[in-house]
Amino acid sequence: MSATFRAANSVPKAGQAAELQQVSRVRPSRQEVVERAVLVPTEAPLELRVNSETVAVLMRQPGADIELAAGFCLTEGLVARAEDIVLVRHCAEDQNVAAVTTKTARAMSPRLIWSACVGSGPELGELPPPVTPSRDYILPAHSLIKMQAYLRKQRPSRKAPRGTHTAAVFDLDCRLLALHKDVGRHNAVDKAIGSCVLRRIGLDDKVLVVTGRGSSEVVLKCARARIPILASVSNTTTAGWRVAEQTAVTLIRYARAGSFEICTHAERISIGDR
Repeated sequence: MSATFRAANSVPKAGQAAELQQVSRVRPSRQEVVERAVLVPTEAPLELRVNSETVAVLMRQPGADIELAAGFCLTEGLVARAEDIVLVRHCAEDQNVAAVTTKTARAMSPRLIWSACVGSGPELGELPPPVTPSRDYILPAHSLIKMQAYLRKQRPSRKAPRGTHTAAVFDLDCRLLALHKDVGRHNAVDKAIGSCVLRRIGLDDKVLVVTGRGSSEVVLKCARARIPILASVSNTTTAGWRVAEQTAVTLIRYARAGSFEICTHAERISIGDR
């Protein structure tokens, strides 16, 4: 009998998403220095244990740790399928430790994952098989513009702390399924994907929209989660372009200001009205 998947409920948040700090605002043209208090996004370590073994320390913005752990396990290849995840919870003795129980897990040496991009990118020989949507899959261009506009509205107000990335998962009808923010764009992606994983929402006919670059690491996460379209409001990289081409991910860059550029697999985008 297969194990029953469940997510731990009512887990207290680990830490705060923002902290109050003093800064000096310098205006050379006015020869002015102003001391003031500002909110700064929190960055703190989250130890990830899979089947009691530490596999990573994620530098993340506290919050949605359970989703982050679930998404990381899937997109980093620690599990082959979402169904392999049995339980995700905080450790009772330390809320900065997330424990994952799986049916099986790939061996992985402990490592530190910073919130910024420090990886060298995947080897092309290690790429997952091409993404194949589960049904006829065409996204109208105007739908992508709506998704981008929704993300644009999520930008923090002037009073809120800045310096975070946003990742959102939409269906083809522009319905928002998950949206998460983090100081690291990789963490934001894992949180959004992990949210869908925990709710057993299929991803092979969805769209991922991100505020960060469409780098090779983000494209690879998208491909491992079987998401056919990745749209970035920023640029991509040559490695990201190559990974998207070989994994059959439709990669879009500069999805902003009412327009976008298609990099790979344009057949999934309908330019005219449907």
